[in-house]
Parts: sequence; structure tokens; C-alpha cells
Amino acid sequence: MSRRAERRSPGAGDDTWVVPAPVRVLLVLLTAGVALYLFSLLPPFRPNGRTIPVFDLYLKNAMWPLFALVALWRAVAVRAERLAWSFLAAAVVAGATGSFTYYTVLQFRPVVPFPSVSDASWLLLYPLAYVGVVLLLRARAGQLLRTVWLDALLAAFAGGAVAALLLIGRLVRMSPGELLPALAGLAYPISDLLLLMMMTSVVAVFGWRPGRVWTLLGAGFAVQAVSDSAYAMALAEGTWRPNTLLDAGWPIPLLLIAAAAWQPPQRHLTRPVGLADLVVPAGFAVVSVAVLFVATLRPVPLLVSLLALGGVLTSIARTAVTFRQVRDLTVFRNQARTDELTGLANRRRFTETLTALLEPGGPGPSVLLVDLDRFKEVNDSLGHAAGDELLVGVGARFAAVLRAGDLLARLGGDEFAVLVRAGADGGGREVAARLSASLAEPFVLSGVRVHVGASIGVASAGPGTASAAELLRRADVAMYRAKADGGRTHQYAEALDEGSRDRLRLVDELRTGIAQGQLVVHHQPKIALSTGRVTGVEALVRWQHPERGLLAPDAFLPLVQDAGLSADLSAQVLRVALRDCATWREGGLDLSVAVNLSTSELLDVGLPRTVAALLEEVGLPGSALVVEITEGVFMVDKDTSVAVLTALRELGVRISIDDYGTGYSSLAYLRELPLDELKLDRSFTRNLATDPRTAAIVESTVALAHSLGLAMVAEGVEDDAVLRRLRAAGCDLAQGYHVSRPLPAAALSAWFAALDADGCWSAPRAGREVTAGA
Repeated sequence: MSRRAERRSPGAGDDTWVVPAPVRVLLVLLTAGVALYLFSLLPPFRPNGRTIPVFDLYLKNAMWPLFALVALWRAVAVRAERLAWSFLAAAVVAGATGSFTYYTVLQFRPVVPFPSVSDASWLLLYPLAYVGVVLLLRARAGQLLRTVWLDALLAAFAGGAVAALLLIGRLVRMSPGELLPALAGLAYPISDLLLLMMMTSVVAVFGWRPGRVWTLLGAGFAVQAVSDSAYAMALAEGTWRPNTLLDAGWPIPLLLIAAAAWQPPQRHLTRPVGLADLVVPAGFAVVSVAVLFVATLRPVPLLVSLLALGGVLTSIARTAVTFRQVRDLTVFRNQARTDELTGLANRRRFTETLTALLEPGGPGPSVLLVDLDRFKEVNDSLGHAAGDELLVGVGARFAAVLRAGDLLARLGGDEFAVLVRAGADGGGREVAARLSASLAEPFVLSGVRVHVGASIGVASAGPGTASAAELLRRADVAMYRAKADGGRTHQYAEALDEGSRDRLRLVDELRTGIAQGQLVVHHQPKIALSTGRVTGVEALVRWQHPERGLLAPDAFLPLVQDAGLSADLSAQVLRVALRDCATWREGGLDLSVAVNLSTSELLDVGLPRTVAALLEEVGLPGSALVVEITEGVFMVDKDTSVAVLTALRELGVRISIDDYGTGYSSLAYLRELPLDELKLDRSFTRNLATDPRTAAIVESTVALAHSLGLAMVAEGVEDDAVLRRLRAAGCDLAQGYHVSRPLPAAALSAWFAALDADGCWSAPRAGREVTAGA
């Protein structure tokens, strides 16, 4: 049974704690024995304090070891409290030894000596109990506060000063034969007082809600302290008689301790002592001061003054420790409500302040939820240290444009919040405008100029705003609408809730769609401008939604990033694209396929192995694959990104910079990264035929690429005029709606069949096919 209790005891509560049946029986027997003994102490049964052997000899000596057995049983059953209850059991054994010695030997002598061997055993009970209480406190609370020791010392000084003041005169007048018994009698209440003060400090540690174990222990020690104090006074006055109701002071505490031994174990958390916990220590400090005051009015022995002075000095030390605890608590509270990185308020402080400002029926505050645009790109490209630097800089700029009454907080990640109090001039939208304007200037991170924007959702409290969480939710809904609109400020309206729920459903459906293969790949062909020959295709993902039909990338790719599904999506697109390419090659078309990979995926050192396995799976050489990456790759961890790209090049895979001319452009990566081609962004081809400046940029870019041994690809070609200008500028490859729209693999195979015998494209035929394929 004890093993069962031990297995279930760690952290157990009332519902899982099981008291072994033998212990329950033993507790019942001990309760009955104590009740019977107390009944026997009534005056009708004890004329002149006579001894009744059946109670005073047999029952007493039988119950003491049984009480010790209960405590020892607890020590065996609860491993975490084993040492503590072993000392408490040893304390009971010491008391049992004193009782056995007295009631079997000493009481039958003509003159019972005092103090005796029994008193030595009984007094040994106290230091053993002190150690047991301390160890139990450590097992339950995890730490001991210095105030526990100081309170016990303060109680000793104060109690000793009072006792000395009241008794020392009488003790001095005693003969040597009378002095030792008086001191021994005084040792009992003083020891009880120390133990009781220690228990009071323990209760303070647990916030005056110590639980049943400490309540029962404290009650037992309190009863013993009262009994021993009465015993000492009776002894000093010469009125003490054995076998009276005063003897009830030993079985009741033991029974309470035994009951405490089998309460459910529960771990407590200590806390800094508050003002209410200082009442008892302050009382002892007042007692010490009062004794010193009495010493100024009349002569007292030096020992009285020294004990009182010790109490005052201890109370000063106790006050200093308390002030330090209060200071540490203040620092802790500030840290618990402050964002460690930016020094701004954190979510907890923001929510607490917002809750305090929400008043039913009155004008409520406004909440602005700010999410940085392109922060993930900066974090992935420049590293987390640069991302942290950016967050600190953004926080400083936001704080500079807010008013004294506004509260700025960082809720986590790249998400900030502003609390605008009710009645503030301009309201939330005016504050949002200032926040957006503060981000106009670029940030310089690791020597790179970085522009970031912000999507801001604004929600104002009204009669229907039940809580801070609801207001934050509304601001969050408005912020996502702002992000969907391209990074603006949006005010919450009830109509947005449906869109928010729709977005959550779409994310869940997207996760399912990727797992079930609902993503499909369309391909857009590329032609060589010098010959018109089709050289390759670019794989572009679409989502064949079971209810909404075919969705373009803009409808779901932002969700892919937010849901952390980009790796799964890329792997699926890569596999499908390579299989389609292998099919066309088997049909005689010497084509390559280009697949877009995000910047963050290039930090995966296992990417080359994945690509090699897929190429081997479909039987393609590495040269059949072109990996398109953005210019942001240059700001990825340089060593890792270069290593990944170099490993891909060693497989024969070609590397292309997509959307060249946008983003974080730098000529350095043209020298340092292993590249094969540049892909000119569609913003340069759109106005190529009509804007001389754009034409000059394109011509110079083509020349730069060729001088570096790189091919130049133009995307977004939508008419023949642009095609001719690109050919004249020396551009190598082109793709766009003028050549063909992105088509499913089957439709593109039919498109290939319409090419001439050399696999070349011509504008008239392509135009007819595009119309048919659209």
C-alpha cells in the first residue's frame, strides 16, 4: 500500500491521494486513545492528581511510538518529503523516550527529579522538529526565505526579553537548587514560541493559505506552546501538579501532527512577503521596543536590555530584507510587463491597461494593431540579428510620433499595438497615419538600406465591446484586411468578420489541398529571341479548389507563407514540374523547366540532396532544371546560401535571378553568387517600346549580363513591338502572353505540337493558339 501512495504522491491532489488502510485504522485507534485519555483527566477521576496506571503507564507509552510510526510511514510513502518527515518522526520518538522513561521509572521514585533524563529527551524534540519543518518547507516551497529565519530569531529575542523581564528577578532570588528547574521549565515555552513563530513565517510564505498539512502542524505546535507556557508558569509559582487537564497538551498536538502526516501532498509556490505578512513580526518588534522603554523607566538586569536590543536590531534587518523584496518585486513586475528586446510594454501590460480603460456605456479607447510588411524577408535575408535591430528601430520611431497618453507595445514577432485613450484628438486613424509616415525613411541594417511598410488595423471600443481580447481580435481582423489590400490602414467593421472567418477556412483548406494533391502546375514557354526556338518552360502553381475552382497564386500564396507551408508547396511543385519535363523530353523536346524557390528555402542545406533525389527519380540531368531565386538571396546568410547554390550548380542545375531590377539590388551578388542568367522584371518590359529611359536601362542591363557571361531573360512580353525591341537589344530569351499564357501540361503539349519542325515559334500561329488556349 505504501508503494501505491508513493507512486501517486508527487504533485498529487485530493482526487489522487490514497491513505493506506492500515494507516487509516491506526489514526482511528489513536484518536480513540487520545479521547479516552482526555476523558480520564477530568477531576472526578483524578483526586489529588493520582496516577492511573492503565492510562498513565500503558496507554501513554503505547500511543507515543504509534504516533512516530505514522510519521515514519509518511516518510516512506512520499519520497520528496522523506527526510523532513524522518526528522519529525525522530522528534516524536524523542518525546516517546522521555515519556517512557518518566512513566516507567521516574514517577515511582519517592522524589521525582526535575529536570531529569526525561526532560532532556522532551527538549530534544524541539531541534528535531525545527529541522523537520525547515526540510518540509524546502520540499514544498522549493526555497527558504531569509525572513523565516529572521522572524524566528526576532521571536526568540522578544520572547526571551519578556520572559527575562518577568522572571529574571525571581530567578536571581532563587537558590541554586531552585534555579535549574525554573530554567528547564522556561525552556519549554521559549522553544514552543520559536517553533510557533517559524510556523507563522511559513504561513506568510504561502500567502496565509498554507493548506491542510501546515494548518494541522501549526495548530499542533500552537496547542503545545500554550500548554507548555501554562506548565512553566505553574512550575514557577509552585502550583504544578501531575495528571491534570494541563497534561492534555501532549496528546492533542501529536494527534494533529499525525493527521497532518496523511494529508495529500501539495507543492506550494513561495511569494515575496507583503504588507499583511508583516503584522506578526511587527508585533514582536513592538514588544522588543516596549521592553527597552521599560528599561529606561526602572533598573532592569543587563540580560533583559541585551535581549530587547537584539530584537530591535533583528527587526531592522527584517525591515531591510523586506524593502529589498519589495524592490525586487517591483523590478520583477516591470520586467514581466516589458518587452525584453525593445523595452516597450508587452502583451500583458497592454491587455491590463486596455481592460482598465474599458468602461461599460462610456466612450472607449481605440486599439491599433500594426504588422510590418516584408519583415520575414528581412529576417530570412539578413539574419535574426538584423531583424531584431529593425524591430528596435521601428519601436523607437513609433514612440517618437505618439503622444504621452498613448501606450505602445510589442505583442510579439513583428506585431506592435498602440492604445489610444478615449477622446484623443484625431482618434486611431490619425495615429495610424503618423505611424505609417514614420516608416518612410529606410533603415540601415548591416550596411544595407531596407524599406519596410506596415499594415494597420484600427478598432474602437463601443457598447458591444465586452473585453480587451474582443477589441484586439477586431483590430487583428482589420489588420489582415489592410495587409490583403497591400499594406494600408483599415478600420474594423462587422462585415470584416466574415472575411476573417473565410481566410481561416481557406488556410485550413489549403493545408488539406496540399496534402491531397489539389495544387496543379501550369507552364509558360520561353523562346530564344534569335531563332524563335522554344527552349524551356516556367512552372507556375495554381490551386484547383474543389468549390471555388482554379485559383491564381495571388489568392493563396500569401497564406502559404503565413501558415508555414512553403516547403511542402515547393516540394510538390518541383516534383510535378520535373515529371512533366521528363514526359516532354521523352517526346523529343529538349526543354528545361524553371521552378521558383523562396529565399528561406535556400537556407536548407539539405535542398541539394532533395533535388538530386527528384532528378534521379524522373531520370533527368541537372541541366534540365533552372532554379529561380529573388535578389534577396544575396542577403541570406552568405556562407549557407553560397554553399547551397554551389551544390546545386555541381548537379548541373542552372541558377536564375528572378525579378531582376527590383528589391534589394546590389551588383556584388553578380560577382559572388554562382549564377547562369538574369530574368528582367516585367516592370521594365511593360514600357519598353514607348519609354526611351526604360529602353536605355534594358540595353545596359543586357550588356552587363553578357559581359559577365550570363543569359538575359525577359518576362511579361505582351506584344510584338516589345519582342522586337528585346531582340534588337540582344536579349536572349523571352516569355509572356504574347508567346503563350501559362497552360496545363496537356494543353501545353498540344501547343508544342503546333510548332514547326525545328520546334520554333512564330507570332501569327502563336497568337491563334494563345487565343484558343486562354
